Formats: sequence, C-alpha cells, structure tokens
Amino acid sequence: MRRIFRYYAIGFLFVFVGLFAFYLSQATGLVDPTGRDLIGRDFVNYYSASRLVLDGHEETLLKVSEYRTYLETQYGIALWLNWSYPPHYLFFVFPLALLGYLPAYAVWVILGGGLFIVLTCLSLDRGRKTMIGYGSIALASPAFIANCAFGQNGFITGTLLYLGVRLAATRPVLAGACLGALTVKPQLGLLIPLFLVLRGHWLVIASAAVTSIVMIGLSALIFGIEMWQGYIDYALPYQRVVAEEGTGLFLKMMPTAFALGRLQGWDASAAMLLQAPFSLLAFGLVVWAFRRPSADAGAEQALLIVCVFMFSPYSFNYDMTALVPALFLLLAHETEGGRHGLNRLTLIMAGLYLLPLLTFIAPFGPVTIAASALVLAHRIEETHANKSDMMRHGAVD
Repeated sequence: MRRIFRYYAIGFLFVFVGLFAFYLSQATGLVDPTGRDLIGRDFVNYYSASRLVLDGHEETLLKVSEYRTYLETQYGIALWLNWSYPPHYLFFVFPLALLGYLPAYAVWVILGGGLFIVLTCLSLDRGRKTMIGYGSIALASPAFIANCAFGQNGFITGTLLYLGVRLAATRPVLAGACLGALTVKPQLGLLIPLFLVLRGHWLVIASAAVTSIVMIGLSALIFGIEMWQGYIDYALPYQRVVAEEGTGLFLKMMPTAFALGRLQGWDASAAMLLQAPFSLLAFGLVVWAFRRPSADAGAEQALLIVCVFMFSPYSFNYDMTALVPALFLLLAHETEGGRHGLNRLTLIMAGLYLLPLLTFIAPFGPVTIAASALVLAHRIEETHANKSDMMRHGAVD
C-alpha cells in the first residue's frame, strides 16, 4: 500500500508541475490566464497586506471598499478580495514587501512548503528512508498542491495545528506555542481546548495562553490598538457576510456540511442545521476518545484533526495539510504491522488524502470526513479492547 502511495505521489507531482508551468506560460504579466485573478490568486492578499504595513497604511486592509480600490490601483484589475485575519497574523506576512510580487510568491510557496515538510517530518521521529517517502507523499498531496496553486496559508496553519496536537504529550511548551500562534485562524482551534482539558495538558494550555497574549499584545503595540478596533468593527462583520453569502469556488474549497447546504442553494440558517449533526458528532467523538488514557496515539491524533475539520462550518481544504503527516503515520503503522492490502483504514486514509482535490469535483467532504472519523474511532476502540484483554490475561497468568 505504501508503494502505491509513493507511485501516485511521483506521478501526480510531475503532472502538477507540467500543468502549473503551462498555466504560468499563459499569464499576461501578473494576471493569470483567466483574466480575473493574479498569479497565485489568494497570495495577493498577503503580499498587499505586507505592502500596506510597510507603507504605514495597514488600516486600509480593514475597510473593504478602500482595500479593493487599492488593489485595483496597484494591479490594474478588479479583485474581489477582503482581509479576514486578526492583526497578529501580520507577523507572518510583513517581510514579503521586501521583494517583488513574483519573488515573494516563490518564497511564500518554497519556504512555507519546505518548513511544513521539514518541521512535520522531524516530529515523526522516524528513520531517514521513511522520511524520504514522507517528503514525496507530502509534496504531492492535494492539500500541498492547493496551497501552491492558490497561494494560501495552509503550510503555516497545517504545521501549527499538527505540531500542537502531535507534541502535546512530549513537548508541551512548544505544542502550546504552536496552538497559541494558531489563534490567527481561530476556527481551527475550536475543539483543541476540549482535548487539552480532557487529557490534562495544563502546561500546553498555559503556553498557548502566554503565546497568544504576547502575539496579540505585540501586534497592538506595533500596528496600533486601532487595528484591533478596526478588525472588530469592520473585518469580522464583513467576514460573517462572506461566510453566509459567499458562492462559487469559495464554497467548493470547504469540505463541510455547511458548504454543502450553501452549494445546494440553501440559506445560511438551513445550511447550519445541516452542519449541526456533524459538529455534534465531532464533539462527541473527541469527548469519547480523550476522556480515557491514550491507547493508540497515532489514530487519536488523526481523529482529533479530522474532528477539527468536521466541527467547524468554515474549514478549508488547504488547511488539511495538517492531516498529511497524521495519515502518513497511520499508513506506516499499517505496513509495519504486516497489513499490506486494502482495508477500511487504508481506504479512508486515501479518501482523506485526496479530499482537498475531490471537493472541487463533488461535495464528498462531509460524508468522507464523518466516515473517516468513525473508522478511526473503531480502530481506537479495538486497541483499547486488545490492551484490556492483554491486561486480563496477564493478571490471570
């Protein structure tokens, strides 16, 4: 099974590189072949934010009409973008303004993707040969490709989410720092406090709280308290409008039941009713899995990350980079255990791995994520049962 993944990875990577090279060759200046976006699509948001910060006009980010006028003036086409991040996210992007647009885009993708692979790879604690296999699978994962093509920030968020979960039991201060920094995208952290409390990771909680307070405080000091006031007054209300009324590609990048409802033409309230049972299932599975001592750390970490994407109505496929190292660990464990064929676990791993691509084709997201969570829960329950049997037999002997 691992060999199949590796062959897929190499083939898919070559196909993507060829298609992306063709895409770039058809661009006109910075404008991509569609004529509606710049090369790197969403990256223009991060680059423009850095330019505005460097010029001392960061407040323009928060006022949608002013920001879009700025974008049209800078790039010559109307770009229907808005800024949705809290001010401490600017720490991740402000150095980009030191470069031109295309060099900055290259750095964003190459440095961000490289750090994602290296940092998550180091956390896996496995041999060099295995790490080469992980690198190829990560490079060719649809979540990785989505971040490259759309210029999104999933390399940052995926790294922070995965390391925060992976290192909670072994390196709590570092895990907390990652989770504290993840507050730049709070919808990804909604279930994390529940997990930390259930497992008693108090040092992680303290580290996360300190990190977020320091980042928020520094952002207020450096960018001004007015940025936070503007974020609350302008950015948050408009982001709610986008979430409730957004259409098209925006919704196809969300593997959630809420997005499925909106794609069917439902209003936000009806779509949220469709989302509700999936969110409740995610909440219940986290309580069920983490109220007990750990039995299968790899499956539990994968389950938690899957539940993160099932719980939030507004999760996106490019943030699913966090699942790539978790799925790789599960795959490695399966093959090391002598199980090389297809089974329920390997099938759901393949489904989750491909889901960031499948969301563009059909609304498979909610069902795939929910089925994956249930299969992982069954795997955890089996491990608990096996350990209980071993303890009973040991006591009898």
